Amino acid sequence: MAQMRQTRPGLLPRRVVEAVGKRPSAALPSSLVTAAYFSVRLSQIPPFGGDSSGFRKLPSRERDLRQSGISQSSTCIWTFFISLTEAGFPTVPLGADTSREGGYFQLKMERYVQLAKELKMLDAKIISPRDMFFDIRAILKCRWGCEDFAENNIRCDTRNTTFQERVEMVNRYNQVLLVHSHDARELSKTVLEVERKAFLDGYYFAFAIRTCNLCKVCAVQQGEPCPTPDKVRPCDQSYGIDVYKTVRNLRLPCDVLQNENSAQDRYGFVLLD
Repeated sequence: MAQMRQTRPGLLPRRVVEAVGKRPSAALPSSLVTAAYFSVRLSQIPPFGGDSSGFRKLPSRERDLRQSGISQSSTCIWTFFISLTEAGFPTVPLGADTSREGGYFQLKMERYVQLAKELKMLDAKIISPRDMFFDIRAILKCRWGCEDFAENNIRCDTRNTTFQERVEMVNRYNQVLLVHSHDARELSKTVLEVERKAFLDGYYFAFAIRTCNLCKVCAVQQGEPCPTPDKVRPCDQSYGIDVYKTVRNLRLPCDVLQNENSAQDRYGFVLLD
């Protein structure tokens, strides 16, 4: 960031974009209020050249600005934004759609993909709730096909929610992080860490769905109380998610194990909103 970089046309600091339209108050730092004013002033400057992309071209030096024929006050504004960009402020395209359905929101979600990969997951991607397949037969396999199932097991508890309620809960979200790993314990830790980070980022409904494998030996299965009940999240199968169909439809591996030595493809979900 210390080295001058070529600034892409029409980029404004994200904090400036978010500040536009807010009235200056004690709650806003004076620098942010100033940035908001400059962003409004900047919008009044005519574009340079004839940029077909619709973005305003931003010269990279004050000398170039003055040679372009704009006023000294406008030169100061441009130089101000160049300085902010060099300082490493996050930027968004001028006029970008910052709504939850827009491309900028999608871009923000990518931070959780990177976080999952930094935590050594095999793969991670942002998907839509519409990419998740539900099938009540998943619950059938959970209750009669899983050796770990028990009515009094906190890992299997559905908290008296119905299948339809669980489907509706997921569909109320905008984005879902799908995480892939071979390591059950690390996967459980990762989805909880992504959930925590997203919550701190302001997505207060962030919620992981993944059968709990946090402990090397499950205390509940040994007849002892769970040491971390606040970290237990719903099992994907007990939730009614058809994981096989969901991930195969996304061209991710999920095969039936042929023997006990085969590497198991494990998946977890983090609901983001």
